[in-house]
Amino acid sequence: MKRIEAQKPNISIESNKEKLSIANTIFFNTRFNFINQHNGLRPNKMHVFVAPTHVGKSTLTHALIDDLLINNNGMKILLYLTEETLDDFETAISRFVLDAKRINENLTVMVEDKTCSDQEIMESIEDRLMHTEYHLLVVDNITTSKLYMDREVKTQSSVAVWFKGLLTDTTLFLIAHTASNNYNNELLDETSIRGSKTISNISEFLYVMQPVRMNNFLRQYIRVIKHRGQEPDNKFFKLIYDSELRTISRDEPCEFEDFKAVFKLRNKL
Repeated sequence: MKRIEAQKPNISIESNKEKLSIANTIFFNTRFNFINQHNGLRPNKMHVFVAPTHVGKSTLTHALIDDLLINNNGMKILLYLTEETLDDFETAISRFVLDAKRINENLTVMVEDKTCSDQEIMESIEDRLMHTEYHLLVVDNITTSKLYMDREVKTQSSVAVWFKGLLTDTTLFLIAHTASNNYNNELLDETSIRGSKTISNISEFLYVMQPVRMNNFLRQYIRVIKHRGQEPDNKFFKLIYDSELRTISRDEPCEFEDFKAVFKLRNKL
């Protein structure tokens, strides 16, 4: 029978300095400020990005993947798609990518086969991580995966814990849908995630996209909700969309009062 072993702490000035040094080390460079606020993606941690449907979550994900591969020499990313096809992804990212060679060499894409069993899906992901050293696993998105979609909360919780177990081999960036698209009437948070709340509870880092529709325009904001062991100076960011390249070009810190002023002008009946 498996047991949980008791351990004694090892607290000292030296170990504290070492932990502080690691916390302040940037392992993955990025141009996105909402991630830089906590010194970049943290190795072997779970990062969860929650957004409503059809408001640009995959657009941001594509931009982030390109950004990480460009700014981190030799970084390897595994992208697991549950909605898009490989052709969909190639079409979207080719509109703005400047270094296609680097993308082709350092990005691997897996497209979920809905005819596979849960065990076959899990073993396929585990096998890929076991035989290739990927710095980051991006799942777009977990809530439309066969493992998760339309399942009981208990099953969804088990899947979330299984993903957490992959952190021994990689770093996670999981995209998830909100339970509804009522974003023009409420401020979204970690409880807005679709289905089980386990994935929000066990993640170390969590971001929520807050769209605001004004007439025919869509403004996108990101809130940093969870940031384990880090102290961000800003927790609210505005995304800047490049309509010509059809990508998120950058983000900038935003005061909550500025967001609130925009939110008051949103479309409403």
